[in-house]
Amino acid sequence: MQKVFIKYAVAIMSAGCVLILFINYLLYLHMLETQQLRTFETKIDQVIHTLENNQAELQMMNENLDVDYLTRAKAAAYVLDHQEEVEMDVSQLQYLADLLDVDELHMIDENGIIVSASVAQYIGMDMADHKQTRPFLALLESDDPNAYLIQEPQPNASADKVMQYVGVARKSKKGIVQVGFEPVRQLQMQSRN
Repeated sequence: MQKVFIKYAVAIMSAGCVLILFINYLLYLHMLETQQLRTFETKIDQVIHTLENNQAELQMMNENLDVDYLTRAKAAAYVLDHQEEVEMDVSQLQYLADLLDVDELHMIDENGIIVSASVAQYIGMDMADHKQTRPFLALLESDDPNAYLIQEPQPNASADKVMQYVGVARKSKKGIVQVGFEPVRQLQMQSRN
């Protein structure tokens, strides 16, 4: 009887130990999954926070650059309104573009034709002929002497390279002064994001 009791006691204790080990294993797996899920959620939150910060930084940089570019375009228009001899001289326009630290400088007449530019190949181009340049014609139709347009970076009409253009209405006569920039800083920031 004692042997049978010991036999059953050992079997029950062994089964109990195995059951305890199995329950412990299941609890450990559950705890490990919960910990991994928390770690994953934390990492995802960090990535989302970083992306949101980068996006806000990119937006702020774009707004600051737009103000800077608009100021340069207005400065170019002011110079060209007061120094008419610069208007038709490509080398003088290139010099003015260099002074203002812009890549391109264009003068557009009341008909939407580029009549002078720091890049000679653009002279004679009709702004109405291209999807990228057409929005600037609204500046010619505007009665606001402070009208301007800041275009998002996109491939330009002639060389198909990514440029950002800013145009302002001239004050001395009907026309537009347009400056162009290669958006290097914006593209670097976007690629970083």
